[in-house]
Amino acid sequence: MTRKGSIQVYIALLVDVVLFFHKPLFSRQYLFPWDFRGVQLPLITFLRDQLRDHQFALWNPWSYCGYPIFANIEACFFHPLVLLSALIGSILPIEALPILLEWAVVLQVWIAGIAAYHLFRELGAGRASAWAGAVIFQTGGYLASRAEHIGAMMPVAWMPLAWLAVWRLSEKICPRWVAILGAALGMSILGGFPQPTLAVFVSTAVLCVVLVLLRFSGPRL
Repeated sequence: MTRKGSIQVYIALLVDVVLFFHKPLFSRQYLFPWDFRGVQLPLITFLRDQLRDHQFALWNPWSYCGYPIFANIEACFFHPLVLLSALIGSILPIEALPILLEWAVVLQVWIAGIAAYHLFRELGAGRASAWAGAVIFQTGGYLASRAEHIGAMMPVAWMPLAWLAVWRLSEKICPRWVAILGAALGMSILGGFPQPTLAVFVSTAVLCVVLVLLRFSGPRL
């Protein structure tokens, strides 16, 4: 497919995910529900407040007689897009932080759709079928139902890229795709929720084993 055709697919996937989440993305009257508001947003608000004071959030003295908040995996402080959202939010009114975080999650869902599209294309699907599969993945089933737990969305958003990297590595081991696989798995760790991260790792490992057992690749994979 031409580069122009790829760009059109990417734009279509972006339009799909933005339309699906348009209310929380463009209106302050809507937010991701439940645990997003009561668990994750307070943690990242603390990071935002510390960055505003030119500090990094290492210790929270206000809960549990004080504890190392940076070590709370659900805080996601080291996730690049979360950290960037908190950094930008530190120079904007506090009401902007939830919207920034929602955009960060939606951006990852879009990346997941792009990776899913290329994965389906690698598996032999036509352009329209691959696009439909990407739409189903990014705005269907799991990701559509997990908006309250952004920590459950962010790790899984990198699963298609990890699978795509394994598929490409099954054809030829090369540093580029090893690095992409490492980046995808690393981002799934930084997503902040161990259970879906484990699902990403286990499914990627199972895919490797299956490809070897079916002789699509050698044991080196």
